[in-house]
Amino acid sequence: MDLLRKKDLHPEVGVAKSTVADWIEDFNIYIPKTKQKNVTYYRPEAIEVLNFIKQCRERNYQKQQIMELLADQGFPVMAEAQEDAEESISKRTNQDNGDLRDVIQTMGQAVQKLSDQDESIKSLQDREESREERMDDMEKRTEQTSETVEDLKQEIQDLKTELAETREKVDKRGFWARLFKRNSNK
Repeated sequence: MDLLRKKDLHPEVGVAKSTVADWIEDFNIYIPKTKQKNVTYYRPEAIEVLNFIKQCRERNYQKQQIMELLADQGFPVMAEAQEDAEESISKRTNQDNGDLRDVIQTMGQAVQKLSDQDESIKSLQDREESREERMDDMEKRTEQTSETVEDLKQEIQDLKTELAETREKVDKRGFWARLFKRNSNK
């Protein structure tokens, strides 16, 4: 049998083209293939591997279980797939290192923002304490003013009483004075 393209595999296995594509991606280390001029071709043994995967899927096995069964059944790991996997791992590691640097940098920025927020909170607490002190001072002055107002009200009341008494005395004298004055005129 000649080399096959991906589109030639799905009729041989009896599943959808997208399913074959998914299986090739998921189980690529067990799928025999070769590249010629940037085109990937699959060896006839790929059909056997794909049929085995199909049987496992029909039994509701998960990807990890199928990987273990492929290894147990003696399906060979493809050398190109190992190289691709190593390259993928290498790229992923480099990407992860970049991601790690990004995470560390983001964490550093977060720590700086937390520090800035701590300073802002401290400043707000200081302002709040100062405001509370001013409020306490204002309350004391208000109490003093209230006491002064009460004292002044009492003084005014006392003065009104004294004024009323004085008027009464004046009115009484005035009556007697008028009375005696009239008598002296007669």
